[in-house]
Parts: sequence; C-alpha cells; structure tokens
Amino acid sequence: MMKDLHLKLFYAALITGVMTASTWGASVELWPSERRTNNTLFCYGSDWNVLLIAISSDDHGKHRLELPERFSEPTVLQVTIPKSVDFLGAHVYGQNELGVNRAFETTPTTRNGEAFQNVRIPLLNDILTQRLISNSYYYRVHVWIDAPERLDSTVSWELQYGKTTLAKGGSKLVTAGVVRPDRKLPRTFGFYPYGCLSIVPRDDHDRMAEFYRRFGISGIEAHWPYGLPGEKNKRLHSMFEANRRHGVKNNANMTLFARKYGKRAYGGRRDATLKLGGLTKAMDQVCAGLTSDAAREDWRQAQHVFDLAHWDWEPTGPDMWPGYDDEATIAAFATENRINRPLKTEDLRTTHRDAYRQFRMRQIARPLYAMKKAIDSVRPIPFRVEQGSGASRHVDYGIYGNDFDALSPMIYQPSPLGYARNLLETLKSTSVPARKFWPDLTIGWSFSKVHRESPEAFLMDTIVTAAAGCGSVSHWPGIHLVDASWFGIHEGLARIALVEEFYTDGAKTDTVTMKGVPYRHERIDLGHTTIDHVAPDWRSSLICFAHERQDETLLSLLNYHLAEDAFVAVAAPALRSGYLVNPVEKTYQALDDSGKAIVQVHKQTPELWIATANPARVNGLRRIETATVTDRLTEAKSAFLKANKAGAVRLGKVDGIDVTYGLVTFGGENRTVLKVVTAEQTIAFGASGGRIYDWSVKGVGEFVAKKTFGTDGFAMDMLWLPETARWSSDEVQEMGLVRCDNDGQEARIVYEMSLSNGFPGIRLRKTYRVSVQSTSVTAEIDLFNERVDQTPATLAYWGHNVLSVARTTFVGDEMLHETGKGLTTIFPVRGLPEKLKPHVLMHDRIVGETGTTYAEFIPELQAGLVFSLPPDLMNIYRWSARTKTMCGSEWMTQPFSIPAGTTRSLAFSVTAVAGATPESLRERVLAKDAGTPRARNLLACRFEELDDNGLPAQYKITKKGPHAEQTVVSTEKDDSGHVVVKAEILREASVHIDSAKRTRLDPDADYFLTVQVRVDDMRYTGNWYKRPAGIRIYAYGLNDKHTWLAIHGEGNTDGWVTGVLPFPHAEDVRQQLAVPNVLLRCYNMTGTVRFREPMILKKPQGVQIQRAFEQGDGTQVFGGQLQLRR
Repeated sequence: MMKDLHLKLFYAALITGVMTASTWGASVELWPSERRTNNTLFCYGSDWNVLLIAISSDDHGKHRLELPERFSEPTVLQVTIPKSVDFLGAHVYGQNELGVNRAFETTPTTRNGEAFQNVRIPLLNDILTQRLISNSYYYRVHVWIDAPERLDSTVSWELQYGKTTLAKGGSKLVTAGVVRPDRKLPRTFGFYPYGCLSIVPRDDHDRMAEFYRRFGISGIEAHWPYGLPGEKNKRLHSMFEANRRHGVKNNANMTLFARKYGKRAYGGRRDATLKLGGLTKAMDQVCAGLTSDAAREDWRQAQHVFDLAHWDWEPTGPDMWPGYDDEATIAAFATENRINRPLKTEDLRTTHRDAYRQFRMRQIARPLYAMKKAIDSVRPIPFRVEQGSGASRHVDYGIYGNDFDALSPMIYQPSPLGYARNLLETLKSTSVPARKFWPDLTIGWSFSKVHRESPEAFLMDTIVTAAAGCGSVSHWPGIHLVDASWFGIHEGLARIALVEEFYTDGAKTDTVTMKGVPYRHERIDLGHTTIDHVAPDWRSSLICFAHERQDETLLSLLNYHLAEDAFVAVAAPALRSGYLVNPVEKTYQALDDSGKAIVQVHKQTPELWIATANPARVNGLRRIETATVTDRLTEAKSAFLKANKAGAVRLGKVDGIDVTYGLVTFGGENRTVLKVVTAEQTIAFGASGGRIYDWSVKGVGEFVAKKTFGTDGFAMDMLWLPETARWSSDEVQEMGLVRCDNDGQEARIVYEMSLSNGFPGIRLRKTYRVSVQSTSVTAEIDLFNERVDQTPATLAYWGHNVLSVARTTFVGDEMLHETGKGLTTIFPVRGLPEKLKPHVLMHDRIVGETGTTYAEFIPELQAGLVFSLPPDLMNIYRWSARTKTMCGSEWMTQPFSIPAGTTRSLAFSVTAVAGATPESLRERVLAKDAGTPRARNLLACRFEELDDNGLPAQYKITKKGPHAEQTVVSTEKDDSGHVVVKAEILREASVHIDSAKRTRLDPDADYFLTVQVRVDDMRYTGNWYKRPAGIRIYAYGLNDKHTWLAIHGEGNTDGWVTGVLPFPHAEDVRQQLAVPNVLLRCYNMTGTVRFREPMILKKPQGVQIQRAFEQGDGTQVFGGQLQLRR
C-alpha cells in the first residue's frame, strides 16, 4: 500500500523526465523526531544509530523551504551532535561508492555549557537538482553515530546554500535503552521488519547482524533483484552472509519479481484486467508468467542467499471491483456452477452475490499459488503474503490464508489503541488461525505523519500482538527510516520470552476474570432495568487476555488510558490463597482466600501476571502487600474525583424535554448514555469522546454508525493540525460530564477533557444544546490553552461524523454531487487563502467549492442532514465505504492560534430533515436556516464552573473596605438553571468580580460585551467622580485601554437590566482590547447586586450597536450610564 508509493513516484519521475523547475513547496526535517509532539529522537545506548535528514520536493516535512531553480552555489548540511557521541560517518545520496564516509570537516563547539561537534557535509548539486527539481522526489542523508549508554542532549542541523540558510531545526536526543546481549528472546514469536542495511560504517556487516540478533530480529527483508543475481553488489552478498552467520534470516521481497513476470496484472485492477479479457484470463496469463522457465531460472540463481520470502501483494479485491461488467468471468462462473442461462447484474447482486464474490476472490488469489509453486520448484522455503489493511480489508483471508505460512495485514493505525482494536477485529472476522498472522506495524511515513511517539507505544503494540495469538510481528518501513523508538519492540520481545509458552502452548480461558475498578460508580434504576454508570469506563482503554497452561494462567493487562492508572480486580476462584507473579518486575502479590486481588497497571503500559498456586514461583521475588495496592487505589481515586468533579446532572422530564440515562449498543457492547428525548427526536450522548452514539429523528429513523467503537459515532472531536494530533486516541478517551441542564425549552449537556496525547496542555469543553421544538443539535467547542510557553498553540479542529447509510448526495449552495460507493470527495471553502490550500487533504479528490452551510441527502431514508459550520471552515471531507453500509461527512477548520492562557471557541449545528429532497435541502442551504448556531460567547471565563466555596472558579472575587467582612458573595440559580453571582453588601464596601484570564479575540473584528444586572436597594455616600461609588462594568485591555458601563444613584433596577457595551473602533484601542478581561465592580456601596453570565459576542454584519442599558419593560437608556432613583 503506502510502501508502494515511493516506487510509483520513482517510475513517474522517470517517465516525466526533466520538468520545469518549481521553487516552492519543498521541505526538510530530521525524521521522525521533528514530526513528533515531543520532538525527541531516540537512540540505542552503547550502539550504532542512524540519523536521517530528509529533503523532499513536497511540503510534508516539518520545515518549508524555497529551492533554487538549479543548485549552483555550495550546498552544505551542518549537523551538530554532542561531543560524547562518536561520529561514525554519513551516507550521502549519490555517493554509494563511498559508503558511510567519515571524511567530513568536524569542529568542536559549545552550547549552554555542553560540548558539541559540528559536522559539515557537502551535498552534490547535480544530484540535488536532479532529485528535487527535475524529478520532484527526495534526497536523504544518513548520519551514523555511536551513542554512549546514557544520553540526554540535543541534535541540530542547518541546511546552507551559499551564504544563505535555507532551513534549520533540531530535536532532543535521548537514549531509549541498551540492547544487551544476555537478554532472553522468544523461541517462536519473531520480528520480521523491512529494510536490510548494506551500507553501514566500515562495511562491518557482522556488527550490524550481531545487533539484529541481540535485538530479536528473526529475519530482515530485501528487494532481491537489487544487485542479484550476479556479483555486482558485493555489499549485499556480505550483508546476507553476515546475517546468516548471526542467525538472522534473509527475507526475499518478491514484489519486483512479481511485477517483472506477472506484468503488474496480478492485482486484478479493473481496466488492466478487462484489457486482458477479464479476470480469469488475466490470472491465467499472470500465473503462466510467474511459473515460466525464465522466472524459475531467475529465482534459482538468487535463492541461495534467502531463507524465506514474502510478497507485498495488495490486490484489488472483489469488494473494490465486484466484476458485474466482467462478462468473461461471469461466463466462467456460470459454467463452474452449472448455470445454463445468462446471468444479469441483478442476479449477481442478489441470488449469486456471495458465490460470485468468492469465485472472484479465488481467481485473484491464484497468483499466490503460482508464486509459491515457482519458489518451491527450486527449494521450498516459508512464504508470507502481505495484503490488506486489517479490519477494513477488501480481500477474504479465508479463501487462501490457510494455504500459506503467514499473512501480514498492514494495520497502519496512528495510535496503539487503534492498532489493538483493529488487530482484534481482524482476527475475530476470519477463520484463519491467529498464529498465521504476522501483522505489519508502522512508525509512519513521510507524506503521512509519525504514528508512534515513543518506545512505550511500540511496547504496547508488540505485547498485544503476541497476547492476541499472532505468530510474529513485522514493521514497515525499514530500520534506516526508524529511530530507537523500536526499542519498545525489543523490550516487548524480551517480556514475551518470559511467558512465551503461555501464548504458544496455552489456551485462552475465562476461568479468571479481570475488570478495571472505576473511580466513580453510580447505579441507576431505569425502571425496566438497572445500569451502572462508571468513570473511567475501562472498556474503552483496558484490554485483557487470559491464557491457561498446566494449572497456571497468564494475565496480559494492557492499559491504553492516556492519563489514568488502571487498578484491575482479578478473580481466580480456582486459585484460592494462590499468587500473582510478575516475571518482568520480579514481584508478586497474594490472592486472598477467595482467589481475588487488585493489581495496578500504569497508564499506557502493559503488565504480565502469572496466576499460580505454586509457591516455588515466588521464591526470591519481592512481595507487594495488598494494603499497598489498596492505598494506591484510594489515592488515585481521590485524585481523579478531585480533578473530575461529578457533573451537576438534572435528570427527569421538564415540559417537553426528558433527560435520562439509558443503554445503547455501540462498538459491540451495551454502553451507558445520557438520552435527551423530545417529541421530535432522541439523541444518546456517550462519554467516549463526548460523541453522539445514537440519534433517531421522527420521520427519519436512525442514521448514526455505531458498529466500530474507535471510529464511529457523530460529532467526534479531533484535531487536523498539527498532524501529530490526528487519531491520537484522545478522540475516544472518556470525557467528564460537567453538567446537564434542562429548562423544558432546551437541554444543555457539557463534557470536558484534556488532550493529553494529541496536544498536551489543551483542554476541550463541548457544550451540546438540544431544543424542544427542533430536530437539531448544536455543539459549542471551547479550546483552552493551559500551557505557559510564549509560543501560541496552533491547531485546526476536525469534526468527524459517520453515517450508517449506503450513500449520500452532497448538497451545496452552488452544486449537487451524487457520490458513488467507494468514492471520496473534497470541498474546500470558497475563497480559501492560497497559503492554506496545502493543508487541504487529497487535492486530486476536489470536486467543487462550498460555503459554510451544506447538506447530505440520504436517498434510502428520503431525508437529509444540514450542517451549519464555523466561519473559518477550511474544507469538507466526504467518503463512502466500498464494502460497508457506511459514509462519512467530515470537516476541518482553518488553522488558528491560541496564546497561552486564552481560549478559542467555535460552534456548529446539524439538523435532520424528514421527507427531504435534494432540491428542498438546497433551499435550506441557500437560506442558511438549518438551525444556525446562536451567537457564541467568546469570553474565556464562565460562571458555571464553581470552586470548593461554591463561587465561579474562573473569576477572581475580592472584597474590599473596612466592612468587607460583612459582605457575602454567593451563587444561586435562576429559573433557567443558569448560575447567578450575588453580592450582599450589608455595610458600605466594595466587591470586585474579575475574570481570571484574558480572552483572545480577532483584532480585525468587531465585538460587544453584554451582561445582565439586577440591583436592589443600592445606596452610597460620596461624590461619584471623586470617590468611586456604584457599579461599573469594564472590558479592560492592555496598556489601560478600556471601555465601561455604569450604574449609579440610589434605588432598584426593578428586575433585570441588560447592559450592552460595544468595543471601540479606533485602531489603537481595537488592538489593545483584542485581549480583554471583564471586570464587574461594586464600589463603596450597600445593597444586593446580582450578575448573570457576561458574554463577549461578535457583532453581526450590518448592525449598529450603541452603548446602552435595556430595562425590563423594553425601554433603552443610551450612553452607558443608568441612573437609579428611589
């Protein structure tokens, strides 16, 4: 799949030849570290390491740069590494004959008191021009170092062109661990990665192979036609021989061989296949080529250096091309099944659908058998088939999988949890034994993102692969494109070796139960049933296995939670008064007399425990007392409850809205949801990502996909930028339910969580609003930047929605697009700035532009969904699953910045429309009447979050004056359930209610502040101007720039009054007030003052707003000063 695209780009460049030089869009980076959130490059202690600086003609890299039309000035890459690191040399593209060359200028330098060395590496201008400009490809420099056992430093680089610095960057350089020679490794569970290295320091292939053996690499891949057969490339022969001397198998990648003799027709792609007479005839030709005398002779000359083979097959399965237009293959199918009549398309779609699909799958798989036949005709060796993306594959493993030694689905998931869930779903969906699966992991690739941030992530991947029953694990790309985050794989192999017999000889069992202990537990009686509402819901992030062998059971516990340790309650009734032994940590715990215990599993960590009655198992091990674990659980629970206070949830029916807990089957399990029910619709909200699990609308029915836990649902919160934040697993982490209000006219549900993996330091609050009379849901998103660094957080929001429908039609304000099965369409927002267009995905799938309101027409439901999106929309991303009843309607905002301590807000709504047509939806889109979100409160601080004293936690409240102690500030709720701050000033004093942090606004936009105030019996002494008295409401910016409203005099407001305060338009004041605080001040007075939630709103276009107070009877007092009279 992705690994194939590098070759496609190469061949495309050969065909294109020298193109017109393009000076824009190139990039450079230190891979993979500079793509990571942690910007860390890991290295192996006391071992060789390779650092990759990659220059690319595209803009996927970290640092953008402008290329000359032709490289003519001296081009130098300067790399700065710690003095404690031994520089072994560099392999510069185009200088293969020099290998890893040490002949570069190296000079000492010092940075922040630490000794470093600068290495200046001249690059070849002719090769740079050819690779980057003429061929629009990439250029790489591999820098080899030998690191000390412990290292915590930095590495930096600078790309110089003449006297100009084109780009520079750097990363932390940290040892991940030491690959020691004495660690036990698995006997059968293997690691078979891509990427042999024939160009290594001093051509010492034995040292490289010895590292492979120590690491646990069982076999390593090579595209064998590169230099073989023949003696042209002696390095390859030396490498293969060294690998064998150290017990590392040489793995022949047969992909280029298959292309040479199968003419690339083996994939079964529609157009190429039909040109050859249909699928059956095409496969006849492919198989003949693969088993030809020429093919066998070619293989015979090369096979002596290889110990196993694999084929990166990746065909076009029958679910991608069902072949209803393949007349020759249809005829062959009819003949095989003795059908003596012409078959119509409808017959193949219905009566013969499964049989015809399997027939086509068998045809597509024939080249596998031909390849195996060709290999075995010379010498039988193991043969592995690499294909499919796991759970979303378009091939049927069951048709051929049992006939080959191993299968490698490419499960390239961007998070360990995503990989684990996909792997388990893959194994569950096929009859092929798990032992035959050797799944491919990936660190990521240049035009995607880095999928693994640390060795710990790869450790999780490795353990779950073995615990799931797989025979081995693989990885793409090769070792020269990966740093020592692979140490996690090595660590995983070493841990597996301690318990391998349970995985290989044991059997999965349910005689031992494992369940995460929740920190909060509520039992809710629904009348017809009782449900448990728990937090955390460990089903989302805790994966457990039990393997029994010879009266002992291995417990594999993997905690994928990003923030919380798991405490797992283990029950082994057959092992009363037995033990739980941790062979990794060399510790044990005692089971009580009922066979129970609780074990702690740290966040993002796997734990292995052996449940046993054998006392010899615990000899020499350190005991962990039950009381110690219980104390840790109590401490963790207390910290969780303090940080995640129980939300104020108002259940029950008020007028036309009923809010209740319920159960919904989502992701294959019954899950607790918060249901909002009106006469028109029922919406079920889940804590995982604060998603909508289910949505049923009168006249429409259900339309939310809910089969796959990790990806389905509606209104999933994700980040499109930075790339490292995509699919970080934050999107399925459990959100805290902050509050739920219901006033009978509107239900309001508020969730909150920290983005601890995708963007640490960003806290997301989501507020859903459901109106009693509509079929809409509105979501308001607040993103709080809680970091303290000076650089603003730059990100883009991604709204992810999956529908359980076969297909949809895009309805925009200017076009309709009937989207077929398996297609992806992109709609950038109209007028998107040029500089942002590179952030739009899949430019080749753009079919038109859009406004911020669009609709999806669903033919099978005769209904529609109308989306009203934020004004800073970047693009809409729509897709249709080729093989499943599933569509996606997603969208991304333009990138925006959030300075430290400030908030960015956005809002969107979705409206379901029954009895819709594309035309009727078009009218709604044009009218923008789809339930457009209400004006958004942009103020960063809110009243609703209360501290332990019951006061707004986001406001600083100060009482001043000689009688301050007789002043009482409290909160109450008004009739609508909103928080009101009340100041009871019994004797003359002052009260300041000031927002605790500034709000970040667009300095080029216009805003106004509005707040409701109620005053009872206000009195004061002194002169208003000489001695402040009464009430003032400020929007206070920088450098003392501010604007205000005032209430003075004595008396009452006779109920609530609404103050409206537009921000000044003067340029200097506008800039200063773009980061305002809100101050609500009561000066030197007595009386009772109540404030409702202050709001900063964006001024609607074409509307004039004056400074004024609106009184309860609708009259307005302009000028900003309200005079009270008794």
